[in-house]
Amino acid sequence: PGQAPARVVVVGASGFVGGAIVNLASSRRLCGRIASVLGVSRSGTAAAHPSPLSDARSDVSTTYLALDVLAPRGNDELASALEGATAVIVSVGFAPLPFVAYDKQVRMNGESNKRVLEAAATAKVPRAVLVTRRWL
Repeated sequence: PGQAPARVVVVGASGFVGGAIVNLASSRRLCGRIASVLGVSRSGTAAAHPSPLSDARSDVSTTYLALDVLAPRGNDELASALEGATAVIVSVGFAPLPFVAYDKQVRMNGESNKRVLEAAATAKVPRAVLVTRRWL
């Protein structure tokens, strides 16, 4: 017999890339492989932009959680949300922009990703995927 369906957590779920990952993970293409998807973002809502997979829903349970990983208790709350997850996909951050202070960019693009991976280790999530882009 095959493996049990996965419980996937996507951090950064309201962003452009994270939203597309949530839509793909909960699409018919992966039906039977994924049982549930938890989208985590500061807003706790689905991505506002359209996705080509948005009409491809299946019976995969998709929920959203509002959580700021940079908040004082963000790591503890995220580790709790990650309990029992099969995988976490991290899609947090933004393009380095000249008008955004460097320390904010480091915090949003570096510290936030680090905290998610630490919470995943605390929750003993067996797989973690970090979606990133190298900006030149």
